[in-house]
Amino acid sequence: MSDDDLAALVVGTGWIAQRVHLPWLSSQAAQARLVAVCDTDEGKVHSVAARYGVAGYSSLARALRHPHDVTVICTPGRDHARHVADALRSGRHVICEKPLAMHADEARQLYEVVRSLVEI
Repeated sequence: MSDDDLAALVVGTGWIAQRVHLPWLSSQAAQARLVAVCDTDEGKVHSVAARYGVAGYSSLARALRHPHDVTVICTPGRDHARHVADALRSGRHVICEKPLAMHADEARQLYEVVRSLVEI
């Protein structure tokens, strides 16, 4: 890993994050480095943060203020659209586990968020 690697925040510390995203971001293979994790379960987030030697947050708003380049959304699907929108509004690149949205209205709302942030 180098200082040129993308700094990553992982939101959600459940099964997919712990089995896929966190180990990969902590490996030498990644061109990103894990800098923080976020989960509403304070006990879990502090345990995971300690395991990886990174900052831990139980508030997404606070986590998004932590310096990073990319936000990886690994929360339950029902929360994806809201978390993606918050991360985009904070100016971050976003990687989101599927589904991006639970229904067409959420997808349209995300489109409008992106449209408000960049010229399409």
